[in-house]
Amino acid sequence: MGKELVSRFPLVKGMTPISEHNPIEAYLNNTWRPTLSITGCDGIPPTAIGGNVLRPETVVKFSIRLPPTADEGKVKKRLVEILESNPPYGAEVKVENLKFMAGWNAPDNQPYLT
Repeated sequence: MGKELVSRFPLVKGMTPISEHNPIEAYLNNTWRPTLSITGCDGIPPTAIGGNVLRPETVVKFSIRLPPTADEGKVKKRLVEILESNPPYGAEVKVENLKFMAGWNAPDNQPYLT
């Protein structure tokens, strides 16, 4: 582990990663810390024709990486509660197709391996 952990990802010229000088932080950011990625979106016009208008519907698909020891059942319940509770201006938010998988966590070493 070292600089290659950070340098293996392509970046825009001049951009630097958050953990450029700390390989441990880079490792934690890529394995243990939660992340949110938007992986798809429907109902939003492209920037070339977008304007300040109301849309009847917007669908967003996102991916969340949980820390490996997080309880996915509790996270799922709380996430739905946060997203569907009290949306602004009377909007309706509906969470669908929510799937969770536990993160991978190496078990403790057995005494004979230590």
